[in-house]
Amino acid sequence: MTTQGLEKTSNQVKKFSEFALTALLKNNLERAHFVTPTPIQMKAISPALQGRDILGNAQTGTGKTLAFLLPILERLIHTQNKGIDPVRSQPRRSTVGAADAPLAHRTFNGVEALIL
Repeated sequence: MTTQGLEKTSNQVKKFSEFALTALLKNNLERAHFVTPTPIQMKAISPALQGRDILGNAQTGTGKTLAFLLPILERLIHTQNKGIDPVRSQPRRSTVGAADAPLAHRTFNGVEALIL
């Protein structure tokens, strides 16, 4: 991941509770015992929450999936009550691709744990 312009962001957030997330996501992260973000999460989540594009590269098991799911879920939750995306005049939705079925299943379970 290119960190140009992101150094300040990655140094500021040391706990998931410090991210600009809804109470639902913060509570569910805490319930799932997620306290300290991994380096890829520290660098990627805040810029993604700000609507910036991110490109990250990290080894398997370092939390990349959660790093991109949290900003997606945050946006979907924020627009849930509004119903319509003002730019596209359509309901907001998101598509997540997975390399194989086991990863798709883990991603689905992660989403379920964060929103229920």
